[in-house]
This record gives sequence, C-alpha cells and structure tokens, in this order.
Amino acid sequence: MRNPTAFLFSALLAGGALVHAPQARAANIPVTNCNNTGAGSLRNAATIAISGDTIDLRALGCNPINVTSGQIVLPQSSITLLGRDRLQNTIRGNSTARVLNHTGGGTLRLTRVSLSYGRFTSGGALGGCVSSQGNVELRQSRVHHCDAVPQGGLEPSGMGGGVFAVGNVLLSESSVFANRLLGEGAGGGIGAFGSVTLDRSQVYDNMSADAGGGLDGEDVSLSYSMVLRNTSTHDGGGVTAHGNVVVNKSTMAGNDAGWNCGALCAYGDGTRSIHDSTISGNTATSDSGASVSGDMDVRNSTIAFNRETGSQCWGAVSALNLRLESTIVSRNTCDGGPDVDVGGFDFPGWTLTGSHNLIGTSVLPVPPDTIGGDPLLAPLANNGGPTRTHAIGAASPAINGGNNTLGRAFDQRGAGFPRVVGGAPDIGAYER
Repeated sequence: MRNPTAFLFSALLAGGALVHAPQARAANIPVTNCNNTGAGSLRNAATIAISGDTIDLRALGCNPINVTSGQIVLPQSSITLLGRDRLQNTIRGNSTARVLNHTGGGTLRLTRVSLSYGRFTSGGALGGCVSSQGNVELRQSRVHHCDAVPQGGLEPSGMGGGVFAVGNVLLSESSVFANRLLGEGAGGGIGAFGSVTLDRSQVYDNMSADAGGGLDGEDVSLSYSMVLRNTSTHDGGGVTAHGNVVVNKSTMAGNDAGWNCGALCAYGDGTRSIHDSTISGNTATSDSGASVSGDMDVRNSTIAFNRETGSQCWGAVSALNLRLESTIVSRNTCDGGPDVDVGGFDFPGWTLTGSHNLIGTSVLPVPPDTIGGDPLLAPLANNGGPTRTHAIGAASPAINGGNNTLGRAFDQRGAGFPRVVGGAPDIGAYER
C-alpha cells in the first residue's frame, strides 16, 4: 500500500521544486486582511517569510481567508502560522484547492487556526488541506471537511484526506474531523510516512475508501485522546500502523472497517501497548477491536461491545503473544456464530498470559485466575477527564479484582480519579 517514492514524486510535481531560503533572525509577519492575494494577505506573507518566521493572523478582524487561486505554497524549511483562536482564524479552500503546501523539510506549525474545505486531486493525492515534505504540528487547531482524491496516472493513490506529512504529524489539543480519502491509499484524516502522535486531541468522522479511516502512520501514539466514528472500506476503521503503537488513557470507539480491525490494525514488527484505555463499539467484518501482528501488551483497559459482522468470528482483540493485565474483554459480539472476545489460534506459537482479568470467551486458554460474568458496564459516557469511559455497576465482579502492575496513580480519566479506591484496583479502565 505504501509507495513513498511515487508519492514524493507526485507531491513535488504538484508543489514545485524545493526552495532553500536564506536564514536570518526569526520575525513576525502580520496578515492584515483576508484577501486572497496582494499586500497584507496570507499568500503574500508566505512569499516573503523565511525559515523560522511566524506568519501572524492574530490582528485580523475578518474571517475566513478564502483560498481562491490555488494552494498557498510555504517553501520555508520551518514556518509557523499563529492565530488568535481556531474558531476565529479559518483558512478555507472552498473545495477547489488544497489550502497549504509546505515544501520545506522542517516543521510547519499551525497554532490556534483552522483549515477547512480543501480538496486536492492528483495521481499522488497527499493531503486534502495540508501537505508537508517535512513535519506538521497542530496546536489548538482544527483541520476539517477536506478531501484527497487520487485520480490520474497508472496507479493513483493517496494519503491523508486532511493532513499529510513525509515526516511526522503531531496533534496537541487539536482535532481532525470530517475529512475523506476518496480512493486507494490510507488515512482518511491523517497520513504520514513517519509517526502520528495525538495528545489530548480527537480524530473523528473521517473516511477512507481504502485503509486507516481515522489515521495511518508508521508509529502511532495516543495519549488522553479519542479516535471516534471513523470508517474505512478495507482495514483499520480507526487506525492503521506499521511500527510501534502506544494507546494510553485514550478511547477508540464507534469506528467501522469494511474488512478487518474496527479500531486498530498494526502490521509488521513493533512494540504495541494499550494501557488505561477503552476500545468500544467498533465494528468490522472480522477482528472488531484491535488486531496486531506479533506481541501486544494490554493493561487496565476495557474492550467491550465491539461487533464482528462477518460469517466467521475472530474476536475483539488478538495478537500472536497477547498479555492482558487487569483488563475487561467482554460483551463483544459476532453475527456469524458464537461470540469471541479474545481471538487467536489455539495451537503452539499463540499465547495468552497475564492475570486479574475478566474475560467472556477466548479461543486461547486463559490465565488461571481469570474471572467471568457480566462486568455490568454502563454505556460509554463522559464520566470525567478528557475521554469517554464505561463506568462499572456497584455489583460488578470487576470491583477490587484487578492489579496495578504499572503503578499508575490515576485511572483512564487522569488526575482526580485515583487508580485504587478500596482494597484493590478494579479491573478495566474505570475505577469505581
């Protein structure tokens, strides 16, 4: 699916050759009007800025800036766009052009701005709203309602309906939503050849006509973040990853894959962990929750209410070597036959280890101290903290049945919600 050389060649043709600007002391370049071109416009600021400068939108009294004569090219190695507020400083492509094309090899930083309604059509469609030959950082920013449309050439493909980077993508207190990849490739919301990191951010309601409905990256890290209601025609309704995966105090819910892995698909080699997190309400033909090649470590998490819609039942979570600690894997369903919570193949080479878990059904033999029964999970809700969780009922067998092998002070919700209340930790992501 990944072909970096072809993607880069197409991107360079679309954005022009790389420009190496001279270096000088960083400056603030104010944008003084919302015109598409001319003195004081964003497009003009992009042409006069050098690497390290900040293009400053904070004094604007108008909104939005409509990009009506093609994408704005940012040739600087590193450049920052600084707004006053992401709801008051919007740059729109009006569904006719990509918004920003960063051809430098450093970092494009977007702080307190929104990019929206970009559309990029190409044989190598990289980024419907923003594309970077380096890295992209979104801080208190939004990218939404953008389309990448692979079209033309012998084998059209694309990445990142909203955001694409040859390097890494970082979201901090930001959101990427309602974007689409309308053809072969990966990453309905975000696509990167490097890592994708979410910190207190949300990726939701994105769509990929191929893989990675929410996002696709080499390494993927989620912390206090949510990946919600994304869809893919093939694998990975929420996330596809090709290297390391860290899901920490985060929720992946309501994602849908036409083929495999409703929430998360991780291919190839890498370290994969899911800690203090919730995977809930995802659907796929098979592997309704998370499926990885190799090893996966899951602790103090809740994996529930995921649904397989195919004729065979592979489970809500599976890995070649799966370790579960103090985790609920229960109430997952399969349309095609008996429900399977923990999947895999019951023959040598596949292992399930750990302790203090509540598991409904498992293809693999479960650890000897595993308990069953209904965990009495309440619907997914805002129970405090930045992410959604399943509270557990007062009579749940998960209460005081878990462990805290990570030594965490708080449950999934974070500060103010102790990991241990009573004699022992509860099983799952939520401490009653």
